[in-house]
Amino acid sequence: MRIMLFHGEQSIADLADNIYACLSPKNHAVAETALLEANPQLKEIGRLKPGVILEVPRISGISFKADQSYADPVGQVGEALFQSLKAYHSQFEKAIGEAHEMLDKEVTLLEDEKLKELASSDRALKELVVAAMQGLEAREKRLKNCECAMLIFERLADELRKLSR
Repeated sequence: MRIMLFHGEQSIADLADNIYACLSPKNHAVAETALLEANPQLKEIGRLKPGVILEVPRISGISFKADQSYADPVGQVGEALFQSLKAYHSQFEKAIGEAHEMLDKEVTLLEDEKLKELASSDRALKELVVAAMQGLEAREKRLKNCECAMLIFERLADELRKLSR
């Protein structure tokens, strides 16, 4: 099985140009059709994220570009998984960072001196502040669990990198 990583090409035509050599207009259409049949997710190519693994069909009469190496499918799968993990790790890391920023802002709001003063004289507001703070503490624990998952991503990526070499 031949595979490749999606690198963010804007169209199936661009993808075909990156994979196959010397495509005539007729062969270009054949290549695009074959890529779509092998990878239905390409119908919404604009929604694909870099790192998605694509099947590269062999097409009779059309050769691959010389710089493409498909000799080691196990290595390709390992490298493809590594690249996908790397992309997801980056997205996950960004989301965790954004969640921490939001959490910090919310804690700052709840620890505001004026709010504390108001809450000291209003029982319902005080209970609301306490409940909100407990909710933030629970979110902080979940974020710590996510950070632990990030370490697992990193270890897995390291192992895949070793295997794909």
